[in-house]
Amino acid sequence: MRKIGLLKSELYINIIKVIAWLFLLTYVPFMFVIPWFYGDWNYVHGVWHSWQSLNVGILAFLATVIALYVSRYQSIEHTKREFEGEKAFLPHALGELCKYLNSSALVLISVLPPVRGNMSSNLNIECPILPLEQFTVFKNCIKFAEPAVAKYLVNLLKLLQIHHSRLESICTQNYANAPYARSCLYNAAEIQALINELYDFARSEADFKAVELDWEMIRVAYRNLGVIYENIESLERYSREQLSK
Repeated sequence: MRKIGLLKSELYINIIKVIAWLFLLTYVPFMFVIPWFYGDWNYVHGVWHSWQSLNVGILAFLATVIALYVSRYQSIEHTKREFEGEKAFLPHALGELCKYLNSSALVLISVLPPVRGNMSSNLNIECPILPLEQFTVFKNCIKFAEPAVAKYLVNLLKLLQIHHSRLESICTQNYANAPYARSCLYNAAEIQALINELYDFARSEADFKAVELDWEMIRVAYRNLGVIYENIESLERYSREQLSK
């Protein structure tokens, strides 16, 4: 709803901008330039006096447009300040998510070696707790962020919740097979890679840049998670296949 409201606001502002320029391109030449070609100062003064009501209206319209742009500028600056304030908490939130992902990876690694494609039972695994309190930081950042940043954060949260739901199915149902656990492990690496690419922006050390994940990013993410992907059957092949989709 907020995005739709912003799009409508931008549309109205653009319409007003076009109308204002049309008025200026028509008004200025005919009111201030052309009259000088038809007479002296008295003639020009007479034109201005005859069109006094129009002149007052145009000035009022220009004052309104200027006020609109001043208000819009102040609103944009306010939003930027709010976002910078919320972004200050983002590095800590990302750090907490990294701890959660590391715990998730430990669970999945413990599942994979003994499974090797067979169903496992009675795993008795304790599921890591998703740090829901950090979601408030993401929510506030999304509220004030530019569309590209907001979209990135929304996608990150979506992947995180999907990952947690799948991890819970392993922990609570005492069920796992190698392909499923391998898929969950890749999801964890995918989220970790997105977090890695966001860190510099969160620390205000670089501008935001949307990225398309590649194998090098995923490889580094596995290392961050303590996953030795070479020791897990088909994990590298599966990861490369997912990236190519």
